[in-house]
Amino acid sequence: MPARTSSRACEADRDSVPPAWQSFGEASALGNLGWVRQRQGRYQEAASCNKQSLDLAREIGNRDGEAWALGRLGVIDLQQGRFQQAVGYLQQALALFRGNGSTIGESEILFRLGEAYLGLDRYEQAAGNFDRALAMSGDIGDPGREADALNGLGDVLVRTGEAGQARAHHAAAPRLAAEGGSPQQQARAHSGLASACHASGDSVQARHHWQEALSRYAAVGAAEAEEIRARLAMAD
Repeated sequence: MPARTSSRACEADRDSVPPAWQSFGEASALGNLGWVRQRQGRYQEAASCNKQSLDLAREIGNRDGEAWALGRLGVIDLQQGRFQQAVGYLQQALALFRGNGSTIGESEILFRLGEAYLGLDRYEQAAGNFDRALAMSGDIGDPGREADALNGLGDVLVRTGEAGQARAHHAAAPRLAAEGGSPQQQARAHSGLASACHASGDSVQARHHWQEALSRYAAVGAAEAEEIRARLAMAD
């Protein structure tokens, strides 16, 4: 088919798509772009994309899309150390996911809330959210998220001076992450174990697991790679 005819056919097809469906697609595309910008550490652009995605989701009544956009905005604040603002977004997302019956979304947000409360030094609330995320992730068969939750519980124990117990939690995370987790989840598992080893005085194993984390973060161009490089430099 000639290019001009093909172009006209596509325009006709697009015009026949209901506006709500077009908005759904646009909201999804903005959310995906926001995720890419977030992974690159371009947080202002990521937030802008997700706020637009949130507005569109609300406009067409897409409650699941609204929840994910709120969750992503919470994570963006979380990654910039704005923990209280993150809690606000994440609590809204959690309520929507529970209302929608989305256990995948709920387990993700419970984990992120644990991270936010950990950042606020509210250890009991952090541990409670990590525990719930761990149980729910096991129920739905998500080993990557199980690894994240174990890391979170280990981080709480490191912060509260229980390095030995923390290491036991962190030690199980790399295996779970390798079973079904993303490269980022695998990297987080090794980074968490490295921190626990460092806290318990095992500098050799700490360096080994930070190197494992760095290789995985660097492979996907994650902003966290720079933090791991800094930790390795300090350990020299």
